[in-house]
Amino acid sequence: LFDLVVFIYLDPAERMKRLLLREIERYGASLSSDEVIQQNHKAFMHWASQYDDPHFNGRSLKMHNDWIDQIDGEILRLWCMAP
Repeated sequence: LFDLVVFIYLDPAERMKRLLLREIERYGASLSSDEVIQQNHKAFMHWASQYDDPHFNGRSLKMHNDWIDQIDGEILRLWCMAP
């Protein structure tokens, strides 16, 4: 149960930049030296890059908007665009 849904949308380029920085922080040098980590990283970044594609069948902006449309309560949408 909740009283308020807060949906924060971040500009896709900025979101991908932040994800890359998080991956670098998480894996450090292994990101460039460990083949399995590299493969997982590439797969994750590809998956994440599809968020704004309305035809993507995974976690997506469309899926989130469809869910929000079913909410009977207050919704706060914040659209954060890159400077």
